[in-house]
Amino acid sequence: MGPRKRPDGVRRARGAAATAHAALAAGLFLLAVACSREAPAPAPPPPPRPAQAPTVPKPATAVEPQFAYKPEGRRDPFRNIVDARLTEEGPEGIDYSSLKVAGIVWRRQGYFALVETADGLGHILRVNDPLGKTGRVRQITAESVVIEVRAKDFSGSLQTRTITLEMKKEEKQ
Repeated sequence: MGPRKRPDGVRRARGAAATAHAALAAGLFLLAVACSREAPAPAPPPPPRPAQAPTVPKPATAVEPQFAYKPEGRRDPFRNIVDARLTEEGPEGIDYSSLKVAGIVWRRQGYFALVETADGLGHILRVNDPLGKTGRVRQITAESVVIEVRAKDFSGSLQTRTITLEMKKEEKQ
């Protein structure tokens, strides 16, 4: 009877195991050679520095200028821009005829309106945003912004008025 033949898979497995054993043996040999060397001699200590005379601090002759914030003529940075800027116009808050819809943007959360005031400042409006003391954004569609204004009439009763600001045809995209 002759030597028994083994399947190819077994021969390959033994070849891979032999390669792994050889790599492990080579690593251990290199580790032993590296550890057998003597440690290098320590470097000589640096030469001592000459003693310096203590320095005397110079008296401060120049006084640094102090910064003081002067808020005159500036808006309060902690107030909402839409409320602060738009409520200062007119007795009821806003001159709605001066508002211009610059653009309308759609996102997953809904529509956002880009509105420009008469002084050229732009504002981003969302549904339910307040406009001045009496107005509120009720609806934003792809072509218009609907604002609801509640104000007292001459008799003192509360009246609700709806204003629709439409985007100009040439500005639509």
